[in-house]
Amino acid sequence: MERLDNERSTGFTLIELAVVLSLIGMIFLVVFPNLTGLLSGRRLMGFSREMAGALDYARARAVIEGRPLTFRVDREEGEYSVWRKKESGDDYSRAAEDEIVKKWQIPAEIKVGQVELETKVTEGFEPVIRFYPRGNSNGAVISLETVRGDKARIRVKPYTGRSEIMVN
Repeated sequence: MERLDNERSTGFTLIELAVVLSLIGMIFLVVFPNLTGLLSGRRLMGFSREMAGALDYARARAVIEGRPLTFRVDREEGEYSVWRKKESGDDYSRAAEDEIVKKWQIPAEIKVGQVELETKVTEGFEPVIRFYPRGNSNGAVISLETVRGDKARIRVKPYTGRSEIMVN
């Protein structure tokens, strides 16, 4: 079928497609950095909830087992864990060996900062959060930060042993 000179093609030209694609590309370049910041904050909140859940788990296990448990953060290994003494009771001398109850990994993009204790309890030189059979703890605040600078804190209440997330 022959095309007459007065009829136009109904498609787009290559120039029109190139202009539209370049506009979409520029919009993407402006919006993308904001999306990564949003994702970073979401990851931090997700990890904060995960760590708060691990703290609540340690509290519940201490109540169920009827003996103290210890929550440790190992920044060098990139993990946090719950420990108990192999021997029951309140003996926390170095003679009694520790055994791990459960361990979790810290994501690479999240940095665990200072662990501030309300009642100083340390093992070696590292501060630890201790949960007791009545559900209470020595109380602490754990600071968290992402590579992009988003910050959150998890507070463990000393009298109840419960954790709460505070976003900075």
